[in-house]
Amino acid sequence: MIKINLLPEEFRRKERSSWKVLGLTVFGALLVSCSLGYFAYAWFGILAKVQHQREVVEETLSTKERRAQYSDALEKEKKNFMAREKTIRNIRTKRVLWTKKLDQFVDVINNDGNANGRHLCWFHGLEVKPQQQRNKKKTICMKLKGHSAGKDIGRVSNLIDDITAHSFFDGFIDISEPGGSQEDIQENLEPKESVTFPLEMFLLPGKGNKETKTDKSK
Repeated sequence: MIKINLLPEEFRRKERSSWKVLGLTVFGALLVSCSLGYFAYAWFGILAKVQHQREVVEETLSTKERRAQYSDALEKEKKNFMAREKTIRNIRTKRVLWTKKLDQFVDVINNDGNANGRHLCWFHGLEVKPQQQRNKKKTICMKLKGHSAGKDIGRVSNLIDDITAHSFFDGFIDISEPGGSQEDIQENLEPKESVTFPLEMFLLPGKGNKETKTDKSK
């Protein structure tokens, strides 16, 4: 229904907004203000705090990644050093101190300095062959060609007994049996007769490095 006010303008009552409209307007304005305030708080407060926390976390993560990479590098280096150490130990346990062995062998040949020795022998043609099978074991074969002065082959047996009784023989597992053939002509030597014999000894790799011990009684 349409209402028409026929009163003159000066007698008309001024129209006012409804209280409901006014309340809704005020409420809407308040709501917008609160929203803008929360948005500003969220943007400048919460978001800034979260960004700071993110930066801290990223920095921590970066630091831990660098430490992890450094730790991995150290672990790799440690494994390399352990592998090298194992290789060195392997070599050390399998090596033979030939200088020491040959010095001891010379002592045996020279009757340990005893002028009244039980044998008078000399050698030439030393040959060392690794990886020789002996008694089902891998050994190093020390092979020589020897001469014993005189016709008595028993001196060769004495020599082998002295070799096996000496600390030189530590690490060896076998030696050839006494034997040989007589040579009747030796120029510029006295006696001119001698016994030529082969000598083979079989050493286990890495078993000849013990400290010198007291020789056994002869």
